[in-house]
Amino acid sequence: MEGDTCPYYSMCPVARAYERGVIDSEWANMYCSSNWKDCSRFQLEDPLSYEFEGVLPDGSIDEDLENEY
Repeated sequence: MEGDTCPYYSMCPVARAYERGVIDSEWANMYCSSNWKDCSRFQLEDPLSYEFEGVLPDGSIDEDLENEY
């Protein structure tokens, strides 16, 4: 990822899932590299908490992502 990347990118479960091909690149393209301040994970009190592993940037839950970690 280049440009204005989310400060949590290297630690975020969504970014890890994207890099492993578990989720579609649309998520990373839409949120991680440019609109990261709009990401629901970023807006959480503790965006890296294991409690929120399955939360996608739009706030929806992906059960497959939850089970990935």
